[in-house]
Amino acid sequence: MPATKYTYSISGDFPNGKVEPSTLTDEISASSIAIALDYINTSGDNCDIWFIDVLSGEDQTTLTTIVGDHEGIPFDSNQWGTAVLSWTATPPGSPNIDDRHVVATGATGVWAGKDDCFAQWGGSSWAFTHPEEGTWVFDSEIGAYIHYNGAAWNLMNVFGSEYEDIESLGVSTTTADTYQEKLQLGVTVKGGRYRLGWSFGWNHDDIGTDFKARIQQDDTTDLMVMSQEPADAGGTGTGDWSNTGTSQKYTAGGFILLTLSAGSYDFHLDYCSEQNGKASSIWDARFDFWRVS
Repeated sequence: MPATKYTYSISGDFPNGKVEPSTLTDEISASSIAIALDYINTSGDNCDIWFIDVLSGEDQTTLTTIVGDHEGIPFDSNQWGTAVLSWTATPPGSPNIDDRHVVATGATGVWAGKDDCFAQWGGSSWAFTHPEEGTWVFDSEIGAYIHYNGAAWNLMNVFGSEYEDIESLGVSTTTADTYQEKLQLGVTVKGGRYRLGWSFGWNHDDIGTDFKARIQQDDTTDLMVMSQEPADAGGTGTGDWSNTGTSQKYTAGGFILLTLSAGSYDFHLDYCSEQNGKASSIWDARFDFWRVS
């Protein structure tokens, strides 16, 4: 895959005429762009953004939008404010003293007309303060930072802020035609968009029937179903592998994008043989789970 460069004018394309590479990297990583970012280089008025392959037209449009929104602000720890309980337009019914929120657009009740302000409960009434441009706070409800740009609050990058992984590297073999569990990952999330990465090696001791695998959410929802025979898989390798009596090795993997509400979830990787008595094997199984937005 050819590395591909996209060049932007720092003075002409970036709204504040400046680039903060680490922040821009996070903004690109949190976007819907499918091709992996390689690196960012600035020289003179040029900002060169390198990807490991050519972007689609849609991804190029997304990149241009990211550049047009990039404020060039570094992630300086001195800029981060204290946490707030939520970013909401509705005043909570039973607040505790010193509870602090960010008032969202379209506020109602006693918060009406206080959009974008901090609201802090004093015991009998709310005190409101307007944020300064560049203020950052952690929203405890969504588990992410929000930033005030002088005109509005915006959700900042949460890519990778929640991450879990699990692996089972040993070879497991079954001759059953009912699914056997290979890997299980349990997560508790705050809610948002998440990506589940999966990969494994596999083999099957027959050329006329299939190795089968699936990924399920909470033992009810199929997220991935695979059924393939070695004759169609084009694997590589020589010599005996595991207990399957074949010289071929195969790999499978991919990503699943999920939109999840706050709560707990289980993900399972299961495998079996299409035909009872034919050996199917699986190894190097792995889940990687992280928050995208």
